[in-house]
Amino acid sequence: MLSCPGLWLGVYGTELSQARIEYAKASGIKVITWEDIPNYRFDFINTEQVFEHLSEPMETLVHLKRALKPGGMIKISVPNGWDIKRRLRIADWIAPKGFRNSLNPVAPLEHINCFNHEVIVKMASRIGLKLEALPFRLIKTGFAISLIDSLKAIAKPYYNFLTRRKRTYLFFRNSA
Repeated sequence: MLSCPGLWLGVYGTELSQARIEYAKASGIKVITWEDIPNYRFDFINTEQVFEHLSEPMETLVHLKRALKPGGMIKISVPNGWDIKRRLRIADWIAPKGFRNSLNPVAPLEHINCFNHEVIVKMASRIGLKLEALPFRLIKTGFAISLIDSLKAIAKPYYNFLTRRKRTYLFFRNSA
């Protein structure tokens, strides 16, 4: 996203699929090419469920950082592979996403990378991005549709702490 004080300049995206490019344009998203990304300066870059699909995640992060304004932020969110070795030993290939034994982080033919908190932080710090601690209210985005969803949103950070599981929904600031 590009923005100026008091002025919203819109949402930009990049895509390989022509059908998805047309869909994005029809939805009001300005589509730019991969090569044009460094010609822009963004306040915020959102990579929601992207890096697990990339053949060159580090090179992609470097490329995106070139388009990030000094002080700008990038969000990286990927499936959490914090205990993938345990899950692979169990090998429950039918466990649904979100369940304890789910192998979603390494779903064959879909996810070619598996990340945990430490790996994402190390990638980002290698190129000068600093982990940004966000207030609790910003960690869980979206609208809770029920009391149960609200309680889960409140309990999740405590569960993660108790299990030593660190999140893979992270924000980094460009310190350059």
